[in-house]
Amino acid sequence: MLKEIINSYEKALEVQLDSIRDKVREKAPWTLKYQFLNQLLKNKQQQRARVQKKFFKLKKFLFIQAKKIVLIKRNYNIFDDGNIKAIIQNFCQNNNHNIESIIDISPSNQNIQNNSPSIQM
Repeated sequence: MLKEIINSYEKALEVQLDSIRDKVREKAPWTLKYQFLNQLLKNKQQQRARVQKKFFKLKKFLFIQAKKIVLIKRNYNIFDDGNIKAIIQNFCQNNNHNIESIIDISPSNQNIQNNSPSIQM
């Protein structure tokens, strides 16, 4: 119960807490060496914005892929998943499509590549 109360206060005061976190990271960069402090000192607003941006880009890409799959199924009248996988693989190979070339979601790279579809927020 106490934890829920603290979490609700933390959400309500997120802007002020993020400014304090930023100042602590700026004044004492040695705190980032310790993982438990690093987690506590992350800017939640910036993290949420990054996650939302990546989610919407991935969602847009997957909707495009889903539309392609539906079109392929309609064109070939195929409803068996075994056959459709082979057709999609051939389609992707013929058109040089690859999810890794469009969006980079690896944890080591926080940036999304420029050749990915752009999202208006």
